[in-house]
Amino acid sequence: MKGKKDFSLLLINFNILLIALLVLGQVWYPLTADAATSSASLDVKVEPTKPEGYLIDLNTGVVTAEINTGILPQGVLDSETRVTPMDVIFMVDVSLSMSGTFDHEWKNGWLFHVVNKLEGAQRASNNLINQLKETTIDGDRFAMISFHNGLQEVQPFNTSNQNKNAINTHLDSINNRIQGLKVSTKWSNFQAALDKANTMFGDSKNVKYIIFFTDGLPNAGVQTVQRNIDGMYEPKWCINCKKEYVKQDYTTITNHLLGHSPFLHRSEFWYNGKEYKYSYKYNVYDLAAFDAVSSLASKNIKLYSIGLGKWMDFDKEILSEFSKATGANSYNPQTLDQLTSKLSHISETINEAAMKEIQLKINLKDVSTPDGGHIGIPDDSSATETKDGHYALVSIPDIKYKAGEGTPSELNKLFTMEFDKAGEYTFHDVKLTYTDLAGRKQSIDAPFTIKVIDNESFGLKFKNPPYAINVYKNPSNLTLDLNSEVEVVPPVGLEIEEIEMPTDFTWTSSNEKIAVVNEGIVTAKGVGTTKITVEAKDKKGNIVKAETLVKVNLEGISFGKTIYEYTPGSTKNMFNELKVKPNGFNISPDVLTWTVTGENSIITVDDFGNIEQRGLVSGFVVLTAELKDEYKIDGDPVTPHDKATTLIKINKTDNAIGGPLQEW
Repeated sequence: MKGKKDFSLLLINFNILLIALLVLGQVWYPLTADAATSSASLDVKVEPTKPEGYLIDLNTGVVTAEINTGILPQGVLDSETRVTPMDVIFMVDVSLSMSGTFDHEWKNGWLFHVVNKLEGAQRASNNLINQLKETTIDGDRFAMISFHNGLQEVQPFNTSNQNKNAINTHLDSINNRIQGLKVSTKWSNFQAALDKANTMFGDSKNVKYIIFFTDGLPNAGVQTVQRNIDGMYEPKWCINCKKEYVKQDYTTITNHLLGHSPFLHRSEFWYNGKEYKYSYKYNVYDLAAFDAVSSLASKNIKLYSIGLGKWMDFDKEILSEFSKATGANSYNPQTLDQLTSKLSHISETINEAAMKEIQLKINLKDVSTPDGGHIGIPDDSSATETKDGHYALVSIPDIKYKAGEGTPSELNKLFTMEFDKAGEYTFHDVKLTYTDLAGRKQSIDAPFTIKVIDNESFGLKFKNPPYAINVYKNPSNLTLDLNSEVEVVPPVGLEIEEIEMPTDFTWTSSNEKIAVVNEGIVTAKGVGTTKITVEAKDKKGNIVKAETLVKVNLEGISFGKTIYEYTPGSTKNMFNELKVKPNGFNISPDVLTWTVTGENSIITVDDFGNIEQRGLVSGFVVLTAELKDEYKIDGDPVTPHDKATTLIKINKTDNAIGGPLQEW
């Protein structure tokens, strides 16, 4: 009897121990992740697109190598339950421009209502938060930041030990704060808001996201940024010059005085008493924001940006690059329905069973290089360099797993790097890191080698770029012959007479609405700047090319009428009212600056020439559309051709006005 009793006690103790182990197991890895889920993994291959090597460009003195990161999913998924808690910060721009029109709707079938950008963000956020409340799990955290030229409101994260009900109560509180936001100053400081978010995430182990609402690029904040520089840069006072290697810590970067010109770089720096071009894309406000974004990317924080309203292509591209640097996407919805749909898509994405926080990290200080060889990260690369210059980061989008749909397809992400000497460059310390479906951190080594080859071929260059077609001075001659401007550059060690000269050239224009090119003859078609490219092949079949910008102005612009009546409660597009000379010449809103003078509180005008009544005041204002400075070419200051003005009359909407105001 005693033996049976002892055996029973042993069995009971064993069962207690087994239950304890299962409970501990659920703490370490939630039981909702099944065997198939936890066994799924990623593999990676990092390799150049030209394994045979890249030729050094004779014009710039460097080669830009394209490298592919191939992510190879392994395994399958049986259960789609999210098991990893997440942190989400809602970030809302409340600068004055957020009061501009986003959409409109009819209420009760007859009442016209204008939805401004902030209201659109608020209404779509309400739908998003209600959707998120259906999918929260224990450990999720949410917070909110609103900002203008600084921080306006900050609602911190809930604690990490809350259950679903408490989390949803906190989400309701965030929603109430968002619905109560009001617009403030007209400036937007991205860096302040993004840095605050970075601080709030702290050392959280959750998967991290920012959902970022704005209607424009940053225009406030620091006046300079500091970066450690280690790469190839063009001297400032030189066109089409060879790049020079610069290594300098704590480099102060400033704005170019005329940095909004399409001909010019936007930011610059000094090195050894000489000025260099830093970026053609980013001014200091952009760079400060990008530094903040890079810091987010280094912590695997994904930034989903929502650009509200109509955006210029260039601005959309920068906002997109902010998001892509973190492995996320940006969206530019044009209506309230589109905005709601995009936010719903983001909610579904962050709740999906997926490999998350995927990032390639390249140690730029652990590289075997040829003698005198240097490495740089180009301005337009998908890789971002950390502020200290120690690492290059390539953030990869999440890879979704669907139950019953097998292993996901391979995902590829290209990035570029620059090299200035022939030889082999081997990157030893390269790691792909990610969070797997069970919430575990994983790391894979992925070293790679790039071959750089001395250019034994010729190069092509334009003699005196950039070029312009001055339509105002010569409206009867809209052409420019670039054939005599193309110059053949012999390889190092050879004279021009010693090489086989090319005979067949191919010409292209990047924007044929501005100018077309045929056998080197450029013909103006509209106002703006286009890139003209000429290509030829050497005897080995390699393509060599040269590029230049060509700017085109116009003979004149004017409005079709000297006075227009504006109907309250609507939006009127004044860009469509412009008359352009020469007749049929193309023009786009992004080459114009729009201003309102007089009683400027009556109407607003956006970058696309849309006017809208502000409040209920009626009266007269003067509207001006002027060609931006960067598109003016040797104009006439006495009788300016590059400006159009008209009078806008805003009628009264309520009871009739007696006496002398009857005309309104």
